[in-house]
This record gives sequence, C-alpha cells and structure tokens, in this order.
Amino acid sequence: MRVQFIISPHRLAESSLSKSVEIIVNEMQSSRAQPRDDNARKAALRRKYEVEGTKSRVVPLFHVTSAEAAKSIVNSGGKMLRGSKGMFGGGIYFAETLAIANHKALYHGATIEADVLLGYSLVCRQVMYNMTHAVLQNTYGCNSVKGDGCVSRPEYVVYNWAQVNIKVVSIGEEIYYEASGEDEQRTCKNPTCEYFAEEHIGSCRNKCQNKLCEFHGEHHLGSCSLRCINEKCVDYGSCHRGICKLRCQNERCEDYDDYHRGNCRNRCINERCENYEEYHTGNCRNRCANERCIYNGEYHAGNCANKCVNPNCINFDEHHQGICSLKCKNPQCEDYGEAHQGTCKNRCSNERCENHGEFHLGGCRNKCINTSCMYNGEWHSGNCQIPCSNPKCANSGEVHSGKCQEVCGNERCEDYGEYHSGNCRNKCLNQRCENYGEYHSGTCQNKCNNERCENYGEHHSGNCRNKCANERCESYGEFHIGKCSNICINEKCEDYGQHHSGNCRNKCANERCESYGEFHTGKCSNRCINQRCENYGECHTGNCRNKCQNERCENYGEFHSSSCRLTCNTTNCENYGDYHSGSCRVTCDNMECENYGSYHRGRCRA
Repeated sequence: MRVQFIISPHRLAESSLSKSVEIIVNEMQSSRAQPRDDNARKAALRRKYEVEGTKSRVVPLFHVTSAEAAKSIVNSGGKMLRGSKGMFGGGIYFAETLAIANHKALYHGATIEADVLLGYSLVCRQVMYNMTHAVLQNTYGCNSVKGDGCVSRPEYVVYNWAQVNIKVVSIGEEIYYEASGEDEQRTCKNPTCEYFAEEHIGSCRNKCQNKLCEFHGEHHLGSCSLRCINEKCVDYGSCHRGICKLRCQNERCEDYDDYHRGNCRNRCINERCENYEEYHTGNCRNRCANERCIYNGEYHAGNCANKCVNPNCINFDEHHQGICSLKCKNPQCEDYGEAHQGTCKNRCSNERCENHGEFHLGGCRNKCINTSCMYNGEWHSGNCQIPCSNPKCANSGEVHSGKCQEVCGNERCEDYGEYHSGNCRNKCLNQRCENYGEYHSGTCQNKCNNERCENYGEHHSGNCRNKCANERCESYGEFHIGKCSNICINEKCEDYGQHHSGNCRNKCANERCESYGEFHTGKCSNRCINQRCENYGECHTGNCRNKCQNERCENYGEFHSSSCRLTCNTTNCENYGDYHSGSCRVTCDNMECENYGSYHRGRCRA
C-alpha cells in the first residue's frame, strides 16, 4: 500500500507534532520499504495488539445526528463522511444500541441504522485522538476501531464511507428512507407509489389507504401513525407510531413515576457488577473469574474471550469470542482457503440467474417467465408482483401484500360497511374489561381480583406480578414475574451460596470434555472418536461433519453435516438444475392461491 506524505519526514520530525505520530510515520515508512505480502504483513501486525472480529464481519449499528445532516446523507447516495475530530480521530462513529447512540450524540433529531463492515477491530482501552484510516491499516492491520474501557459505553469507528450500508433513516417518528434489496435505481412500476414511472432506490412511498392513519390519502413509508386509544399513554388521543409511552410503576427504575418507552433502567443489586447500585439497562458487567479468559479479573459483559485450543482456527493460541474462524475448504467459495464465518459465497451455476457464473449469497434473481407478473421478462428475486384479481378488494387491479381489504359485514365491528383487513375491532361486551362498551381488538384488560398481585383492583393483561413468598428468592417480599432467583445450595455449582436462576454451572468431571475441571452449562464438548469426522481427535459439540460419499451431492468428497444438497430434476422447480435441500419450490397453478404464478412450498394460501 502506498502512502503519500504532504510534507517530508524531516519536516515532520522538526515540527511540533507529538512523538507518537513521529513513531507511527517511521513504522509506516519501514513497512513500505519491506516488500512482502500485504495480507501476511497485516496479520503479523494484528498479533501484536488486542484485535477482535474477522475479515468480512458485518454488524448492525446505530448513529444519531441532526435531521439536516441525515437528509444530506440520503441525498448524497448514502455517503456518510468522516467527522473532523473525536476520541479516536475524525471518523464515523456508531453504537450497538439506539439508547447508547442517543447518549453519545452531539446532535439529535434523526437516527441512522446501518450494516457496518467492521472487519478486524482494534480494541482501544485508551483514547487515540490522532487515529486515521492510513494509520489504522498500516500500523495495526485493522479495518475499524472499538473504543472500550476509556469511554462510558463501547463505540465503533470506521474511516471510510464505503464500509457503511445504510438500511433505515428515521427523522423523528417518521421513516425518511428505507433501503430495499435493490442497490441501483430502477423505474418504479408500483402505481400506488409516489414515484410511479420514475427512477428511485429503496422502498416505495405508497399511498396510505388506512382510514385510521394520520396520513390517510398521503404517501408515506413505514408503519401508520394511528390515533392512540390507550388512556395510560402520554400521547393518548393523538397520533403516534410504535409502542406507547407509559407511566413507569417500577420503583427500582430511574424513571419511576415518569413516562418512558422500552425497558426500565433499574438500580443494580448485583454486587459482582461494575455498576452495582447504579442505574443501567441490559446485562450486568460482572468481574470475570474465568482463568482462560483474557479479561480474567476485569469487568466485562457477554461471553468470555478464551484462549483458542483449536489448531484449525485462524486465531489458534489467541484469545477470541464466539465460534472459531476456520479456513474455508469449499473450492466453489469466493473465500476458499481464507477464514470466514457463515454461509459460503458460491459461484452460481443457475443459467436462469442474473448472476450466473459469479459469486453471490442468498437466492438467485431469475428471469421472470410469469406473464401475470409486473416484472415479466425482467430479473427479480422473491415472489412475483401480481395485480389483485379480486373484484371485492379495495385494491383490485393493484399489487398488494397480505389479505385483501374487503367490505366488512360484521355489524359489531367499528369499520362495518367499510374496507379493512385483519381482525375486526368489535364492540366490547365484557363488563369486567377496561374498554367495556368501546371498540378494541385483542384480549380484554380485565379488572384484577388477585389480592397477591401488584395491580390488584386495576385493569391489566397478561400474567399477574405476585408478591414473592419464597424466602430463598432474591426478590423475597417484592413483586415479580417468572421463576424465582433462589440461593444456590448445589456445592458443585460455580455460584454456590449466591442467587441465580436457570441451570447451575457445575464443575465438569468428564475427562473427555474440553472444559474438564472447569465450570460450564449444557452438553460437554467431547473429544471426537469418529474417524470419518472432520474434527476427529478434537473436541466439538453437535453432530459430526462426515466426509460425503454421495456422488450426486454438491459437497461430494467434502465434510458436511445434515442432509445432502442434490441436483434438482423437477422441471417446474425454482431451482431446477441447481443444488438444493428440502422440498421443491414449484410454480403455483391454483388461481385461488395468494401466490398464484409464484414459487412456494407447502399448502396454498387461499
């Protein structure tokens, strides 16, 4: 990789830049002067530092910014440009959850959900204000930065807009942009779309036909904004999307007696947690007691990063989380000989597919031969778009999903004589129900007559929150749902004498197990004694991956588990002439079926 310097190294040394930047420049020069394989050089660099992830790791993340900036990003074709500064230099910053992104954002008003190609992430325990894309790649051999330990909550940083694939952009409560499976602009053939007969990307902005929606008769994306009929909601009587914002009745919550959505931020009562007696959501960050973990003695959430003992793993003898990254042994895969997780990206052998002879994931985009389809003669994936032929339907002659909207003939229904789909909203005749005499769907909210319940005498649905009478329970004397968290009396358990729910983590006494002498739950990972198995002599769980001896199978001569993928010889199957497992997806010839003319399995949806 070539690096062009704006000023010479001598002027850099004489300048007022910090010593750390000078050292980085020298390392970049030395790496440029040594001609060797770039991938091997980066792999060697990664072994020197704390790194997580794999080459092709993609993670869904969140970014919060202003409404003006979000519109500018969408109008630029989805290019998120780097900021000018930050804890880890000028980059594009993301968080794992929307709550964390809101907490960290400088500007608010819009939310961006994106699939981010993190690849190999350099884990930074200290701030690095001078980090850049060139330094990250040439000095550390990584594609992204994960800030952890030096910031309040973990954050991820990339420095190239091409690593960000935007899925949804929301401004306030409305979805401003939503990506579809199509990356390129196509002429819209949906007559209900605002951009009908024009070119656009993403989902269509359809004309709303829901009379209960605030935007009835207008074009909008996403779910409808319905008038709220929940008297406990702060927006009762007005229109809003999503779940209601209810007054919190949880005394342990930070927002007790205030309105909020989502999960409560409870005061932590776990003495092993880093945030003990503070308010937080999600799982606790407990002090690790696993000697094999790289974070032993420190606080961390999630699974431990154990030292890998699998010699076939690319991270052998290093610490990593999750499943091992094994070198691909599938010669048809694009990443053959390299390490990757998930499904292989195979070269397509389907002559009807748009990407025939190329590498791709997922189902093929076949040339449509259904004359009733809107895209007849074009390439498309999924079901065919067939105009509705039901004369009673409100959308007759148009393309729509789900059931038809027919005139309601139920006199008890709120929409009697009008078009609607789904279940009727009937007038309630249950005198115990909170909504007695009103229209509602779903189950009734009855007045509770359980004296042990927290909401005794009030209206509620679902299970009661009973006052716990179990003296061994951690929440004894308090109201809770579900199983009790009892004091463990199992001397073989890791949490003996402490409160926990679920199964005990017993000390393993199975000498064949990989975790012999350690605490674990679930089945043991035994050393394999099946000579036909790919992992013979190693420890693994689940079924063995035996060498396939079926000549008709796609993976003949290779190791695989489950059933073989055989060449399909059913002429009306979607995958005719290609390999697939399970039953065929054949063209439906039932005119009463919802998927008439398209491929589907199983029974017809009349």
